[in-house]
Amino acid sequence: MRNVECGMRNDGSSPNSAFRIPNSAVILVDDVFTTGATLAEAARALERAGARTVLAVTFGRAALPDFT
Repeated sequence: MRNVECGMRNDGSSPNSAFRIPNSAVILVDDVFTTGATLAEAARALERAGARTVLAVTFGRAALPDFT
């Protein structure tokens, strides 16, 4: 069942929202760090949902090509 059908919203108005995680510490796990854009956007979404602390862990870093 979709969130809209359940009446859940991401605006914090509903205490039953699937997107509220007040005062929580969250650890994001990603396989490879490339530019950091995915982790940054996920961290922003978690902070908007109420996460107090967001930490990130990756298992590898992509090699950046040398265009010189």
